[in-house]
Amino acid sequence: MASIIKVDQLSEKTQGSGITLSHSLKNSSGSEIISSSGSIGSAVDFANIANDSISGDKIHSGTISSSTLDGIKLKSSGDSITKSDGTTAVLSESGGVVTLNNGTISSSVVFPAGHIVQTTAPRRVTGQTGITGTTEFISSPDYIRYFDTGVYQDIDKIYDASTSMLLVHCQYMGYHSGGAGSHGTLVWKDTSNYYVFAFDWARAHGNASNTFVGTVIFDNLGAGNHRIYVSPVRGDNYTAAGTFQRNGRSSVDQPSGVFYSSHVYIQEIMK
Repeated sequence: MASIIKVDQLSEKTQGSGITLSHSLKNSSGSEIISSSGSIGSAVDFANIANDSISGDKIHSGTISSSTLDGIKLKSSGDSITKSDGTTAVLSESGGVVTLNNGTISSSVVFPAGHIVQTTAPRRVTGQTGITGTTEFISSPDYIRYFDTGVYQDIDKIYDASTSMLLVHCQYMGYHSGGAGSHGTLVWKDTSNYYVFAFDWARAHGNASNTFVGTVIFDNLGAGNHRIYVSPVRGDNYTAAGTFQRNGRSSVDQPSGVFYSSHVYIQEIMK
């Protein structure tokens, strides 16, 4: 039997202004379809609504609130999620490959351990340059004096010390030509963050040109800008020094010093 709507359950309205229910609207089984207050009843089965039965731009032109989506399926091609302008793609798929673009990854995003967050370009310092004199770095528990502040690199670290570390790659080429010697190499950020290496630029190498290559980890630096230096050093408080040639050659039959370079580059890596 067909369902019957009783006229006495409908309030009279002016033409075109709608119908007001004084009772709930039910199906033939007595289950509520629409309550008198306008709520959707239990008799409505949304699973029976056909896929793609809603058309038009309901996302950009309407409002969805207090709803939970079981999932979002991207289109197999073209833009699926756009910025507020409706045209700039944020998430799209093509050939089975999903592309995320037009976004910025914030510092709250956590990558897996070992992931390289960023790598600076190598900062190269080229050409032979004379370095004279030394500067005190520390005096306790013993002296360290460095020769050079010209070989360094800067990095804007994204994450704090508990989340990421800095891996510093450095190469310093030099020649000690005489006088007070340089008997080590220092890689440093400040007097609390540094490495010292036994690399004798003078006696052990017979005052010949040589190249220090090293990789060190700074694992306790917070987010922000950091400058890392590399320099030859000596280990006493003798302030005078002979001429040290950064990128220098020790023999005229070597290629000219204009061809040599020293460099530093830094990687930020997740812990």
